[in-house]
Amino acid sequence: MAKNQPAPQDAVSARQAKIQQATKGTHRGGPNPLVIAGVIALVAIVAVVGFVVINNKNATKAASEGGSALPKGVSAMGQPFVRGTPKAGAPTLDIYEDFQCPGCGQFERILGSTVKEMATSGDVQVRYHVMTFLDDNFQGKNSSRAANAAFCAADDGKFGEMHDLIYANQPTQEGKGWTDEQLTTFAGQAGLTGAALDAWTTCYQKQDHNQYVVSMQDATSKDGVTSTPTVRLNGKDLTLTNMDAAAFKKAVLG
Repeated sequence: MAKNQPAPQDAVSARQAKIQQATKGTHRGGPNPLVIAGVIALVAIVAVVGFVVINNKNATKAASEGGSALPKGVSAMGQPFVRGTPKAGAPTLDIYEDFQCPGCGQFERILGSTVKEMATSGDVQVRYHVMTFLDDNFQGKNSSRAANAAFCAADDGKFGEMHDLIYANQPTQEGKGWTDEQLTTFAGQAGLTGAALDAWTTCYQKQDHNQYVVSMQDATSKDGVTSTPTVRLNGKDLTLTNMDAAAFKKAVLG
């Protein structure tokens, strides 16, 4: 557990080693590799990576930086971002994550396509609470930069694509982050071209949504979230241990 201070390098290295060991060999012949990965890697998420205490010591300073524009589709500061258009009466799935969190990256690799399917079909209201507490742990702005990049893409309806690309290209070394050039490349790969890419570039360079990003971190703290990834179904924590894609879908949809 990282308590309100930067994670020591040896702890980070040990954390990565455990994740790599847990997922080693899951693509060999035999049982379904997705099931094995779902059982082992998500145990690693909960037992090794997930439990970190949110640190907001730089929130006041961060709140004064960048712009205060709300991303398209968001009605107020602190509100989560809804992916897709949910059907009436659809269950609500809240996902609390930090783009730099290795456990969140594992969650996306194993269950991200299932979440995307649920959001696209509208069978589930998928709400992302994008957090940035790891910026404090690593004394940087990689989480907030990635979050701003995703929400700038949301202005053109490409949040999901940008979100998935950022995770698909998550650095193996926790805290390393992404360069501006990489995030710009992801924006293009997400489908932003021409004037839309120019608008994204301006938004990202000015950090137009930064105060919204800060407000989301503040809101998650008030929600009592102390670990990432945290997944809640209709307001109740969903246990990820021993859960593969099929079990996850059944737990959410019944």
